[in-house]
Amino acid sequence: MLSLIKRYKIVIIGLIIPYALMMFLMTYRIDYRITMPGGLEAIDQFIIFEETFEQENSFYSVYVMSIEKPTFFQFIATYFDPYAQIEALPESRQNISTIVNWRSGQVSRNSAIDASIIASYQALGLTIEYEIQEIVYLIYNYIDNDVINIGDILLSVNDNENVTTAINQAPCGEVAVFKLLREGEIFTTEITKQASEGCLFGIALTTYYNITEIEIPYEVRSNLVGGGSGGLMQTLYVFNALSPYDLTQGYTIAGTGTMRINGTVGSIGGVRQKVYTAHMDGVDIFFVPSGFNALHAQEAYDKLDNPTMTLVEVGTFLEALNYLLNLHGAVSDEN
Repeated sequence: MLSLIKRYKIVIIGLIIPYALMMFLMTYRIDYRITMPGGLEAIDQFIIFEETFEQENSFYSVYVMSIEKPTFFQFIATYFDPYAQIEALPESRQNISTIVNWRSGQVSRNSAIDASIIASYQALGLTIEYEIQEIVYLIYNYIDNDVINIGDILLSVNDNENVTTAINQAPCGEVAVFKLLREGEIFTTEITKQASEGCLFGIALTTYYNITEIEIPYEVRSNLVGGGSGGLMQTLYVFNALSPYDLTQGYTIAGTGTMRINGTVGSIGGVRQKVYTAHMDGVDIFFVPSGFNALHAQEAYDKLDNPTMTLVEVGTFLEALNYLLNLHGAVSDEN
């Protein structure tokens, strides 16, 4: 056996080296994020009403594929892809696990759906009541406390119920008392504001709207897509589903943008890849938030080969609604 090994030593080494290199490329992860085109998500598949007015088509939100801490192989495979975006991960996100990312995305998504319901019901004049809560949706690796969980409701910081103000005013390097609610139980815990990490506590919050009364009930079905960027399209879908006039008229309408309950549209990430996705999936009308998102979307649009979709910049839900109404020769009753 030893003689065989000695005889074929060079051959064995020649096989082991490329194998070890391939295993390294396939398994070693680096601190980057890769964002690639994804797909369309029909909103009527996860926001469900018992009865709706007839619609010729659905509204679609657009999702992208995101890989945090890719392997060297994934990095190399996408480096020359013109539709992929590669960027370095901020230090604060370098040790966040996949499951934490997924859970935070689900919290953000659920909050966005509630905001969309509120905005559309208010536009329709339907009865809806809600409570505003601040919920932990992301926990960074530099937090010095392992008691807080994603989904905890933050009630106060240093006895101040205006938690955003209290967090901003808390001195760097000092301890603050957090009061939280989890599954009906209130508890307090202490967290140090880390001066070495940009003067942060290590948690991110999202505004959550707990709906307490609603005129027309709805159901939200589970979904693997996370994040709040579907807010605008969700609001348009709900408005369309509960009003007699069909805004779709056979068009494939998609878009992106967060939604605030006052009807304003907020910015999102990955807008270039969402434009590419909409183009590849045959979208007719694509809504994009105004400002820098619209500029980046136009840059991506200008690189497309023979685009047929219409790119529409909007700053509010009402602007998107009026665009569709004017497209079909209708008139909005909204102010």
